Amino acid sequence: MVQLRSGTDTTKAPGAPTLRSGRTRAPDRPAPLSKKTVEHDNSKKRKASVRKPAPSRKPKPPVKPKQSVKSKPSVKSKPSVKSKPSVKSKPSEKPLPPHEPSTTDGPTPLAKPSSSGGLSPAKKPALGPKSPYRVNKNWKVTQNSRSKGLNNPGNLCYRRSPLQTLLHLPELVNWLDAQSATLDADNHIVASLDALAKAYWDKPSMKAQRLNALDRLIHRIGPPNGWPHINPRIQADAHEFMQWLVEMLGKEKGDARSDSQIDAIFRIHHQRVWVCKHCSHPHVSQGEEFGIQLGIQQPSRGLHMNEYLSTYHNETLSQISCDSCKKTCCPAPEQSKNAKTARKPWVCKCDTRRTWTITQSPEVLVIQLGRFHGGLGSGTSKIKTNVPFDLNLDLTPFLPRSEGEQKKSKGKQKKSKGKQKKSKGEQKKLTYRLSSVVKHSGTLHSGHYTATVRERDGDDFYRISDDAVGTKPATEEEITNNTGAFTPYILTFVKVE
Repeated sequence: MVQLRSGTDTTKAPGAPTLRSGRTRAPDRPAPLSKKTVEHDNSKKRKASVRKPAPSRKPKPPVKPKQSVKSKPSVKSKPSVKSKPSVKSKPSEKPLPPHEPSTTDGPTPLAKPSSSGGLSPAKKPALGPKSPYRVNKNWKVTQNSRSKGLNNPGNLCYRRSPLQTLLHLPELVNWLDAQSATLDADNHIVASLDALAKAYWDKPSMKAQRLNALDRLIHRIGPPNGWPHINPRIQADAHEFMQWLVEMLGKEKGDARSDSQIDAIFRIHHQRVWVCKHCSHPHVSQGEEFGIQLGIQQPSRGLHMNEYLSTYHNETLSQISCDSCKKTCCPAPEQSKNAKTARKPWVCKCDTRRTWTITQSPEVLVIQLGRFHGGLGSGTSKIKTNVPFDLNLDLTPFLPRSEGEQKKSKGKQKKSKGKQKKSKGEQKKLTYRLSSVVKHSGTLHSGHYTATVRERDGDDFYRISDDAVGTKPATEEEITNNTGAFTPYILTFVKVE
C-alpha cells in the first residue's frame, strides 16, 4: 500500500505521490491537501507557496512548481510577466537611429549619449547644398616657405609650370595629405604628388628625387587613362596636362567621394537656358567642366578679360532648332540662282541668346585663354594679342538671381540710382583673387612655359622658369599683361570668402 508523506518534497512536483523506494509515478489527478498539510506549510517553508488545487473533482494537469524565494530567479522566468524582459538585457526605450557616415575627412565622429540612456550617433556638420566638401585653405607650418624651381631634363616645361601652380594651392596640398596615408607613392599619382609637395616645402634635398619618381609614374600609366605624350623630348600643352593630372587625382582611387571632393575644388557648374522665340519654350541644361575655356576673339580682339567673360555667359546662338515646335530660330533662305548672291555667306540675324549661370562655384577657378585657333594642321595660329586682367575677379553678375531679385530687376527703370545701389549690395558675392599665371612663348609646336606664382606668406609674385626663380617680385603690370614674347595662357584664381 502506498503512503503519502506529511509534507511536500520541494525537489519533486507537488501533488505527485512518492514511493518509499524513491520511484515516482504520474498521478491521475492531484491529491487534496489536508488541514495538517496546510498548517505545516504555514511554517518557514511556506515560501515555496504551493498552489491549492481547485475544489472541483475534475481531472487537471499537475501544477508547475514555483521557485523558492531563496533562489531569486530572474524576472524573465516568472510566468505571470511575459512581456517584461530581463533586467540585464533591458534595451533603451527608443530604438537607436541608423548611423549616418560623415562627409568630412577624418575618423567617424563618436556617438553621444542620448536622453533615453542609449547612444545616438553624432550629427553631421551642415555643409550646405553647394559645398559637398569642406576645403582646408590654411597652410601648415613648414621649414621653408619660399618658392623653388623644378628641374627640367628635356622639354617638360609644360609639366613644370602647372606643377608650380598646383603646389602653391593649400586647398589641394591639404587634400593630398589627407588622401595619401594608405597609398604607395611609387604606384599612385595621389601619393606621388603628395610626396613631391612634402619635399618641395619641407625637404628640398628630396625634391629632385620625388619629381623624377612622379615623371616615371606618369610614363608607366598606360591607356586608356594614361598621359598620351610620354616622350620627354616632345612638347605638349600645359593646360591639357594640368586637366589630365587633376582628373586622375579624382578617379585614381575609384570612389565617388574622392571625385566629389576634386569636383568641389576645381570644377565649375553651369545652368544653360535659352527660350524659343516662336513658342516661348524654355530649354534648360546642366553642365560642369574643369574651369573656363575662354575665347578671346569675340566680340573683338584686345579687350579686357571681363568683356570675354560676359560674352561667355551670354552666348549668341545661330541656326538652333526648338525641341518643342521644331522650328529654327532664324531659318536660312533658299539659295539664290544668282552666282554673286550665292557666294555671300548667310548670317543668322536673330538675337537668340543662351544664358549661363553659375550654380556651383569651385574653390579654385582655372581660366584658359584661347590663344590657339584653327585645326591642328598648318592653319593653326597663335593669338598674341594682349588680354589684360585684374588681380581680383568678380563673378557676382553670373550667379542665379532669387525671385525677389528678379522682381526688383523688372522695376529697375522706375527706381532711383540710390535704390539700385542698395539692391546690388544685397546680392550675394562671388569673388576670387589671382594665385598664379602660366605664360607661353612660341608657337603651338614649340616654345617655353613659365609660371608666376603668389608666395605663401605674402602678396608678392615671383617668376619661375624651370629651376630658376626670380630674385625680385614681379610688378602688377608684368603679371597681368604680356611680357615680351610671353603671353598669359592659364590663370588660376582662388575663392575669397
